[in-house]
Amino acid sequence: MARKARAWRDALMLGAGHGGTESIVLGVLAGVSFVSLAAARQMDLAAQGLTGEQLALARQQIAAYWSAPWYMALMGAVERLCAIVIQVSLAVIVLQVFTRNDWRWLVVAIGYHLVVDGIAVVGLQSGWPVLVIEATVAVMALVSLAIIRGLRPRGEPLIPLEAPPLSTPARRRF
Repeated sequence: MARKARAWRDALMLGAGHGGTESIVLGVLAGVSFVSLAAARQMDLAAQGLTGEQLALARQQIAAYWSAPWYMALMGAVERLCAIVIQVSLAVIVLQVFTRNDWRWLVVAIGYHLVVDGIAVVGLQSGWPVLVIEATVAVMALVSLAIIRGLRPRGEPLIPLEAPPLSTPARRRF
């Protein structure tokens, strides 16, 4: 899709776009969940057809959601910020496949992605507290920042010195 993307800045933009899109989708889903649980908090669940164990479980889940500490609501946003940084680092690693003409960088990117996701999954399955899992993801985001900086070509400015043209003619392929 981005055949001409061969610069470090291009990888930054592609990674931010991927991570940003993912974050927007998950943010919308979290918003829908919030609205649904706010509505469920006000409605008579028994009148909605829930009975017995279903009714008790629904009430328990709604109570657990609304009794969570305030800072837990921020964990999703913190995790998404870390995920964007990690996605950018993965895009920069994948860029190395093309700039260095070496497919081993793809294996590195896939392996790093597996490690990041694996830590979170193992943490959840092992019963780690959410704050410990999020702290681990934050450490991985710091590692990702080091990867982004370490793979920046020498002399490549962090911010472009000249602005790109406002519009470029689009080429259509049919």
